[in-house]
Amino acid sequence: MRRRAILIGLIFLVFLLPACSKEKRKEKNSYGYSEKELSIINTRNQFKVEVTNCIIKREEGEILLNLHIVNNSRKKLNYLTLKLVQYDKDEKPIAEGRITVDVSDLDPGIGKTELLKYTPADPRAIGISVEVEQLPPKEKLSQYKEFM
Repeated sequence: MRRRAILIGLIFLVFLLPACSKEKRKEKNSYGYSEKELSIINTRNQFKVEVTNCIIKREEGEILLNLHIVNNSRKKLNYLTLKLVQYDKDEKPIAEGRITVDVSDLDPGIGKTELLKYTPADPRAIGISVEVEQLPPKEKLSQYKEFM
């Protein structure tokens, strides 16, 4: 009788523990994102963005950006939202925002140059950086057109 109870207990552990551990791994890996959101994040992270020219027009309160964007993914996106950070003379971040680029014409392996206007420009800004956020904040996904 005791052997039977131990055998049933072992069988229970063999089948139940792997199922529990898979569920925990899924939760840890997703950071609260759905599978669809994780797929979009993975695709976004494979895009390469380079600022080739930048003009800060303080009087007009705008920044003109010339970006080179390459789709290094195997998939396409319609839009790519970029994080733009403005820096002061001490290279400290003073403002940040997001700008969305239409990349629906970028098949995998294809690149393009895009001229964009960003507002508002902080009058103290003397430099900028543009990046694809590797893990956009879950609570801000409504600001990212590719997730809509």
